[in-house]
Amino acid sequence: MCAVKNLVFRAVIVCVVVLPTFLWGADSTPFPNVELHSLDGQDSVRIEDFRGRPVLVAFWASWCGPCRAELPELAELTRDLKETGLVFLTINVDSSAAAGQRFLKRAGIDVSAYRLNDRDQAMIGVRSLPTTILLDGDAVPVQVFSGYSPTVVGAIRRLVKEMGAATSGPGQERR
Repeated sequence: MCAVKNLVFRAVIVCVVVLPTFLWGADSTPFPNVELHSLDGQDSVRIEDFRGRPVLVAFWASWCGPCRAELPELAELTRDLKETGLVFLTINVDSSAAAGQRFLKRAGIDVSAYRLNDRDQAMIGVRSLPTTILLDGDAVPVQVFSGYSPTVVGAIRRLVKEMGAATSGPGQERR
């Protein structure tokens, strides 16, 4: 019986910890092309819709203090980097979309805010908030930032500018 429990435990670890990393954390494995639904339920987008552009995906909740600090900083960063084509998609994980909408309205934060269905959220495997993922133009993760640090914004700025330099060298058009 112990051997069976041990085998089940190992299978759970693979599914919960290793599989999400395998699915999109490898060097050239794209982030899943999940469908994101706007907080008001009126719109949806897919990661694929932004092919050719860097995408910053931020997972947050209104009750998360570090998220409340980071979200306005990331919104300002994306405004500063508008010329790079950077897309900023926020994924709210509150128990209801209304909680996320209320927070954004009260805080005066104007961002594209979406939700995922439970299956896709579980597949991605975000385990802490905030989690911010920078994707390149092929939707391949460049960097995953777990938790809040005042250095995250500077690191993202540098990485986005490096991606721009890599895709728009002399004689090349930006994607």
